[in-house]
Amino acid sequence: MSLEAGDAQFRKEAYDSLDRAWEEGHNIDNALVEYRLLIKGYNADLDVSRKQVVNYLLSKIDLDSGVPKILASATSVFNKWGEFALQLAPHPSQAGQNEPLKVVLDVQEQCVEDDTLRPYFGIILRAIYEADLADEGGLVRWRGLKRSKGDGLDEEKEEVWIETWGKGKAFVDALEEMESDDDDDDEDEEESDEE
Repeated sequence: MSLEAGDAQFRKEAYDSLDRAWEEGHNIDNALVEYRLLIKGYNADLDVSRKQVVNYLLSKIDLDSGVPKILASATSVFNKWGEFALQLAPHPSQAGQNEPLKVVLDVQEQCVEDDTLRPYFGIILRAIYEADLADEGGLVRWRGLKRSKGDGLDEEKEEVWIETWGKGKAFVDALEEMESDDDDDDEDEEESDEE
């Protein structure tokens, strides 16, 4: 079997495994055991395997309604199974820790590649934040990554990455501003308590 044929077969079986576990309501731990066995059986790359999970989760978001419902749907999906993708994103230098940036970049990549998802990247990023898969500090790091802006890609692809990055950047900027406003409010309260 060629590498490409094996890759296509893995992707099909990965989708089937994820879909069965999702539809049957398996918990994340049980679904992960089955999925990791599939990864080992195919000797599949962990990054490719995680991207399959991310793509599956993104396919579960209802995009047929307004922004509030899309946000609610995306948040629900990531609350339910976002941890699944995170468990396949080990931190490169901290054993036992996961790296949320890998999941965020995978989501961004899929939004870049899928015209129907692209307009909603900022909303999906907010859902990832609201589902506690990535914190503000991680999203600020994402915003500053050259890779998040498509650095090094051909000009046409880089433009699409930058467009998508801009949608996510708007959310991260707003998140930082809210945090800054909260800090200012706390300082004002402390000053009035001292008087």
